[in-house]
Amino acid sequence: MSATSGWTVISGAQRDLDVDVLRRCLRLHRAVWPKEESEDTALAHWRDQAAAADSPLKSDEHVHRVEDGGAVVAFARTFRRVISLAGTPRTVLALASVCSDPRRRGQGLGRAVVLAGWARLGGASDACLFQTAVPAFYVALGSRPIVNPIRAPIGVRPFWDPVAMIHPGTVSWCDGELDLCGPGW
Repeated sequence: MSATSGWTVISGAQRDLDVDVLRRCLRLHRAVWPKEESEDTALAHWRDQAAAADSPLKSDEHVHRVEDGGAVVAFARTFRRVISLAGTPRTVLALASVCSDPRRRGQGLGRAVVLAGWARLGGASDACLFQTAVPAFYVALGSRPIVNPIRAPIGVRPFWDPVAMIHPGTVSWCDGELDLCGPGW
């Protein structure tokens, strides 16, 4: 946990968060990316997805959030995922659901949750893989776009944002086919 300009960055395993914290994260997520499902349905989906034995998220999902006066003003998730890169299995850190309160943009909140997530890099996961519609934000943080053709199982949507990226930008990465080995994030 770290504090900056009156706000606090908090990271922890999703399975350890109480329902109130998850609800506050979910409200921000839904404000940025509105969904038709109810808040209770979305919350149950998040909890079930992280707890399911066959989930690609398993129990390793972490939530990174910025709180200011009890409000969640920025949020991101990370989890480990085994992908296939040019036919070779590779464990990556997945970065997902990065969002910040639109009224608070430009204050470094998104940067704070992304850096908190990337602090998990190391060991078996030397690269973070993610998708974005704002690549310049991540390039400024040392990431780089990748050009790999992306495959996912039939009926499963691979990445939907226009740019796939890795962090750090200096990590070894080939241009072969990238199989997400499950749903996109």
